[in-house]
Amino acid sequence: MVFQHVELQHQNQVDAAASNIETIRGYCGYLLAGLSKFFAFPHNVNKYGVVFTSDESNLTSRISSPYGEARGRLVIQIVDGTVGGRYVFEKGVVSSMGEDIWGPIWAIRILSNGRVLLGDEGNIEIEVADPGHFSNAISAPAKSLLYCIASTPVFPT
Repeated sequence: MVFQHVELQHQNQVDAAASNIETIRGYCGYLLAGLSKFFAFPHNVNKYGVVFTSDESNLTSRISSPYGEARGRLVIQIVDGTVGGRYVFEKGVVSSMGEDIWGPIWAIRILSNGRVLLGDEGNIEIEVADPGHFSNAISAPAKSLLYCIASTPVFPT
């Protein structure tokens, strides 16, 4: 493998890494707190049957649902020339060899300016820092996540 020189324009993309990552991690914390709260409401416990737990120190999550087990973690990377985060959810599935593995099923993008976007593409933005009482800011990602868990087979083809 031959490693090439990294151009100055690409080197400059990591200049504010520490502050960008701090912002991304902060908004990821808001997202996880909102999802935890959403799934803990007694009405939603009865409606969805989901147990959502998160670890604020390493920004990971575990999801137990009627459709299977899932987990989530924050991945920081450069995308389209800027530092950004992807909160990637994975479902516990069985490989063709019969092994238990984790397969990615969905992601939420967290930009370095604090914008939080549903999925890898598009611009559906949600407010996670102050979602308000009647906002779908948290119900949209919660139900999207549950749909992705439900629609991903445990035994992929």
